[in-house]
Parts: sequence; structure tokens; C-alpha cells
Amino acid sequence: AEFDCSPALLCIGLPQLKLPAAHALEQRLPVKRYNIRGFEDQLKLSEKGDDEAGQFIDEDFLRALEYGMPPTSGLGIGMDRLIMFLTNNASIQEVLFFPQMRPEKKVTVIELGEDEKVILEILNSQSEAMDLSIVKEKSQLSGKKWDKATKNLTKNNLIKVEKIDEKLMMILI
Repeated sequence: AEFDCSPALLCIGLPQLKLPAAHALEQRLPVKRYNIRGFEDQLKLSEKGDDEAGQFIDEDFLRALEYGMPPTSGLGIGMDRLIMFLTNNASIQEVLFFPQMRPEKKVTVIELGEDEKVILEILNSQSEAMDLSIVKEKSQLSGKKWDKATKNLTKNNLIKVEKIDEKLMMILI
């Protein structure tokens, strides 16, 4: 639909039945009332004892319908879709308020081997960074096992190796 900036219409092609007051203003006609037969039927059902039927005809609601109340104006965009558009999100689940509607974030479980556990135990015994050569000596791992274990721990962001005062230090993250 094309957009029109006149006060009477929001979009060209918008059903005129939805906005009778706007149509009447545009055509310089008197505003006609909605067909309220459905509301009258609800009132009759209410008189017969139907608890779910409307108790009265809401004139304020009818007046709002005549002037194009937003939920019935023909533009069907909800707040979630609008926020999606404004924040440039491709998924509606990213903008939903209710957490149970959002996709669950996967928790990554890191499986450690015995060699990695040994290194972590040594680092846990100290509250500060340890010299890399001391950790290697205490772990009693062969060169290949040491390299594989430290590489795996570093890759999983469990430890990091930094050069501090010309020494290589191993830090538990």
C-alpha cells in the first residue's frame, strides 16, 4: 500500500469500512454509525442470562471505532514486530519480553581429561599466577601430554599464559 499523509487516511487502499469517520470527512458526508447489530445481539444474550455476553452497548468504543481506533485501523503491526524493525533483529524471539518465549541458550559443557584436571588442581592450590616451569614439573606430564593439556585448557579459556617479569606465568581464569 502507498502512504498518504492526509489526516483522513493512513494508507491508500485501507478499507473504508474500517474508518467511516475518516471516509466521511474526506467525502464531506455526515458520519454514519457502525452496524451495531452484533452488539445488540450480545445485549439480548445477556438478558437471557449469558454471563459472557456484553452487559451494555459501549458508546465510547463505537465512537473510537468511527474515528479509527488503532487496533482496528487496518495497520496490523504489533509492538514486538515494530521493535524487531527498529532494532534490526531478524528473529522475533530476540525482542520478546517473556523469557520462556526466547530460545534457550546452550550451556557448553567442557569435558576435561585427567591431564587437564591435574594442571587445574595445581593452579587451584595457589591464589596467584604460577611459574609455567613449576606447574609443568609438579604435573609430571610428558612433553606431548603437557602440550595437549595446556592447549585444551587455553582453548576453553580456563587458563592463560602470560609473560611477567621475563618469566612465563600460568594464570587460572
